[in-house]
Amino acid sequence: GGGGGGGFQVRMHHSRDSPRKQWAETYKICIQGLGRVLRQFCDTFKPMGWFVKAVGRVCEVGEACLSGGETEVEIAGVELVLLVVEVCCRGGVNRGGNNLKSEMKVVNGTLMKVGDGDGVVRKKGTRGGEKNFMVAFGYLERISRAVEEEDVLNMLSDGLDGLYDCCFEVELANGVVQGLNDDCWVLDRFVGIIVDVAERAGKSAKKYSTSSQKTVLGLLKKISTNGSEAAFETLRRLGSKGLG
Repeated sequence: GGGGGGGFQVRMHHSRDSPRKQWAETYKICIQGLGRVLRQFCDTFKPMGWFVKAVGRVCEVGEACLSGGETEVEIAGVELVLLVVEVCCRGGVNRGGNNLKSEMKVVNGTLMKVGDGDGVVRKKGTRGGEKNFMVAFGYLERISRAVEEEDVLNMLSDGLDGLYDCCFEVELANGVVQGLNDDCWVLDRFVGIIVDVAERAGKSAKKYSTSSQKTVLGLLKKISTNGSEAAFETLRRLGSKGLG
């Protein structure tokens, strides 16, 4: 402080120098807090009858983040939906998360990952949450068709890679998963999400060399190695277009 009633001068970083930017930061923090609650108490919530409705409502919050025009808020929303899918799978919270173990922040105008995820508590899920998983998975399909911004696509592709590592033994196994959807292989739908991301990432690229495209190509190779005909056929098709 100083004499003369001059008051204080507070320096504000340019990334938070407007009410809109401050609102975006506050909203992002709220979304991340919701994700932390889910991660910590998912096993307590799963047996409760109201949880399946809560899954849909939380995913709606994440989906709504895509309409605000703020990259950090969009990323927080996509991360939230990915987390909900993961806490609803049998593998539990494998990453606290893979895309969530390193928080995305804008530093000096550049989107960067911060944090190394040390100390993440990994939990195993319980049986009986198939309906929860399918509700959340449906929202993941929806947001994959809505994401346009390159940084958000990069985060989504990283998140899909981590999600597959968590779910490939059960929900994303190569075949019909009993209790999920007996007339459709969920893995084939997951491959469809990957294709959406690859095609959207290619719209603004002169060459097929974006970070998200490289990630999804690696993921498709991983899935095809595990015996998925859909993933192998997708790789062949993308290769014929020059992606690969």
